[in-house]
Amino acid sequence: MPWLAIPFSNSETISSLKKLFQVRGIPSLVLLDEAGKLVTKSRVMLMNEHGAEAYPFTSQRIHELKDQEQEARRNQTLTSILVSRSRDFVISSDGKKVLVSELEGKIVGLYFYSVVYNASADFTPKLLEVYKKLREKGEKFEVVGIPLDSDEESFKKGLESVVGYPCLSMTRALISWQG
Repeated sequence: MPWLAIPFSNSETISSLKKLFQVRGIPSLVLLDEAGKLVTKSRVMLMNEHGAEAYPFTSQRIHELKDQEQEARRNQTLTSILVSRSRDFVISSDGKKVLVSELEGKIVGLYFYSVVYNASADFTPKLLEVYKKLREKGEKFEVVGIPLDSDEESFKKGLESVVGYPCLSMTRALISWQG
């Protein structure tokens, strides 16, 4: 860890801090201002969602970020939620790049799945069946898979499970609200 730490052997201080800030979950993050006063507790989610953008982690900054998120939702488009700074495409099950702009004018399902969970394994065939039937009828329906697995192997396994359905787009990008 690149940051400072209370020595493990100082269990009295650790216990005191845990009690003072009512730490109940792990991980937990308590933020103190320059004078050592409590700014906020339980900001793990804030860090996960916004990272350094949340600095200085004050209530005012949190409100600004929430306002930006609400504005982004009001002006949401497929491009605003599926395109990132480094990518303007999704990939098909055969590995070809499909521009997000090609999804405009279609009903798009965002399928959050995990290869390692049985519920996904049970639902994916049903989704494939519906997808195939709608496509055969000429409906403008598309699915963008968003893998929640943490490793490349599972991602590739997910792509292999839909081989034969080249229009089923898959992407490793996680969806984030962009302000």
